[in-house]
Amino acid sequence: MIVANLVADAEQQIRALGHRVTTGRVLTLAKLLAADKPLTHDMLLADFTTPMDRVTLYRTLDWLVHVGLAHRIRAEDRVWRFIAGGGSRKHPHFYCENTGKLICLTDIELPDIKLPAQFKVSHVEVVFHGVCER
Repeated sequence: MIVANLVADAEQQIRALGHRVTTGRVLTLAKLLAADKPLTHDMLLADFTTPMDRVTLYRTLDWLVHVGLAHRIRAEDRVWRFIAGGGSRKHPHFYCENTGKLICLTDIELPDIKLPAQFKVSHVEVVFHGVCER
């Protein structure tokens, strides 16, 4: 269930960027804001009270990543997981091999790496693998 203040926060974040506010964008971002872990497309789709088709949700998630309101990380199963926050701070993630849980390690900031001038980075993925607190 999405709390009303998260919906208002999601709407405000979209408006602040000067983009069109749609129900799908707002509900998707609100759901990511409410999450305590990165969510898969299927997890989001299964939890929506407002019907949204798969393609619209994929496009909405891609848009949220593109405008910096969410970031995505791929886990061991090669499935993208999404969480609110643009990842303006580059941080690693931790993948629990027992539970399949993927956790943002936002307290750790990754350093900038100097690459040759002709190289262009599209994204960075640093994932630690091991066993979580469970």
